[in-house]
This record gives sequence, structure tokens and C-alpha cells, in this order.
Amino acid sequence: MKKIVFLLVLLFVMKSCFSQEKKGFDLSNTSIPINEIKDGGPAKDEIPSIDAPKFLKASETLLD
Repeated sequence: MKKIVFLLVLLFVMKSCFSQEKKGFDLSNTSIPINEIKDGGPAKDEIPSIDAPKFLKASETLLD
């Protein structure tokens, strides 16, 4: 049983290492090696849309 779990973990790690995808983005056509691309934020489609934006007049805002 331990051997099976080990092999499954090993296969998962190998797939992650050689994958042409990071966080849902296709990286198969990049000019930068995938191992040099650093993680820098949310995965693809993790930022929610603004469905009901609220607009203000410029005179009503505070810009610092």
C-alpha cells in the first residue's frame, strides 16, 4: 500500500514539474523557461468580476 501511495505522489510531482501550465494559464508558447516564471498572485479566473459597479462624480472622490 505504501508503494502505491508513493508512486501516486511521485507521478503527481513529475506531472507538476513537466507541466506546460501554471495556475490554469497555458505556458506552452512562452519565450521564458517555465521554471523561471515565479508565482505572483491568484490563479486564472480567481479574481471575481465587478457585476454592479458604483460610480461617483470626480468632485465626490478623495484622491490622496
